Amino acid sequence: SVISTLKDLNVPFEVLGPSQMEARFPQFSLRKNEIAVYQEDAAAARATPTINAVWQYLKMLNKKKGDDIVKIFQGQNLVEVSGIGNVKGGDLSLELNGRDDATTTTTTTTTIKAKSIVLAMGSWIMPFLSKLGLEVPLIGTEERVCYFKPKSQAIDHTYRSMPVFIPHFDHNIVTELMEAGIKHETANDWGFYGLPEIEVPGVKLSAHHTGVSFTDPELRPSRVDPELSDRRKDEIVAACAHLISHLFPHLNLGPHKTQTCLYTSSEDHDFVIDTHPLDSRVVLAAGFSGHGFKFGPSLGDLIANLAIESTSTALNPAHARFSLKRFPNFGLATPPG
Repeated sequence: SVISTLKDLNVPFEVLGPSQMEARFPQFSLRKNEIAVYQEDAAAARATPTINAVWQYLKMLNKKKGDDIVKIFQGQNLVEVSGIGNVKGGDLSLELNGRDDATTTTTTTTTIKAKSIVLAMGSWIMPFLSKLGLEVPLIGTEERVCYFKPKSQAIDHTYRSMPVFIPHFDHNIVTELMEAGIKHETANDWGFYGLPEIEVPGVKLSAHHTGVSFTDPELRPSRVDPELSDRRKDEIVAACAHLISHLFPHLNLGPHKTQTCLYTSSEDHDFVIDTHPLDSRVVLAAGFSGHGFKFGPSLGDLIANLAIESTSTALNPAHARFSLKRFPNFGLATPPG
């Protein structure tokens, strides 16, 4: 449970009953015998400003140290990585293909030589794994998040007054992965999660890991089966509305906005961060399972060290849970001969 985990880690917390919760955080309404576990250090990572800051930093590096420090290939897709396993044969070779800009249909091919590479491709890693000779049990899902506006401004629902929250209630949505009965953490009822109003108007709420699954993000459900995608959206909105009627008395039951996002989940929901079993110059960073962004700074250090030192996470007890060794044949599609 949350309480036992916080105790084990010596993290301070408070347990609030219905009256205490209403007095402290009137955005919520607990029923009799329900409790809330409050940890004051819990927070939300602001994605848009963070990504913008990274871009600005990259531009600053080029401005200070020269244009060759950081090269950005916008609109280019990674098509091939050559030289994997041929450590004595020279650098790795990356082939990119794409349009020069949005106003032209002309495509160009670019070849990059590299002494080491990090493949952090999000869901696009799934159809690319076979080109790397890898077979890792990743599942993509197209999730749907909803934003619900307060009925009035009398009670503040912004991050200044309202904490992030993880309601421990089942959403009762039966996904196709659940029906298939596969051995994968995504095929479970993970309940809900939510954020106060931060950047987008309204409280953010969603049923976790309920998106329709896919194996190629270019063929995700909203593109190839919009009817199925819309049905799942309706299920998620209905589940969120039911939770709001129970827990959030000051929110409208209908969302004013919904949007999609992509999860790429490993079967145990641990990250997949490791060097390639046949070539330690290639670093794989994938399977962040819907909870990777908040660990960005720590993961950046770890992944950079792998690229520089060419050592597998399997060799470090603190990071071994992320390694490819937990998969059959170390993630290789064909066992080494």
